[in-house]
Amino acid sequence: MTRRLVRPADHRVMPWKNGGGSTAEIALAPEGADLATGFDWRLSIATIERDGPFSAFPGYDRTIMLIEGAGMVLDFGGGKAERIAVPFEPFEFVGEATVECRLLGGRIRDFNLMVRRAGYGAECHVVELADEPLALATDGGTLLIHCLEGDARLDDAPLASGDTLILEGETGVLGELTGDETATVFVAALFPRG
Repeated sequence: MTRRLVRPADHRVMPWKNGGGSTAEIALAPEGADLATGFDWRLSIATIERDGPFSAFPGYDRTIMLIEGAGMVLDFGGGKAERIAVPFEPFEFVGEATVECRLLGGRIRDFNLMVRRAGYGAECHVVELADEPLALATDGGTLLIHCLEGDARLDDAPLASGDTLILEGETGVLGELTGDETATVFVAALFPRG
């Protein structure tokens, strides 16, 4: 059982080769994995400065949501497009898709979860903790909690805006996730397939 708190100062920031933005990597599993050799899951925040293509990640399922800026349109070709303009609203798509991004009003930041489809599934939710505390339980998989805004707390573990709590290998009831009147969190439960 492990619990790991990742703060924004811990993120690994990587400029894009095409100059169109950068990615702040929050966490990548397993330890020692990288984008070239493959990974089980990756949590990150991208800053997109201009229109352009998304990198393809064949074999991965992606969840993306706007966290800052006016938004973007993702063009999947063949007349299929998705407008991402409402903050904290997750959108899922497959990593092998050919995607062109068009910004709606300048620079944006988006939050990303990528999960290797052959090994894992993910259930993702955005929760406003001012409405009511969230009881957390897990069956031993991985639980990712990212504080999008406000201040949250899982028992004795405080989470400020931008902090991420990673829980692995714990089973049963984990406690209550609470927060102030502005606290909004992204919660992802990752489970092995097969």
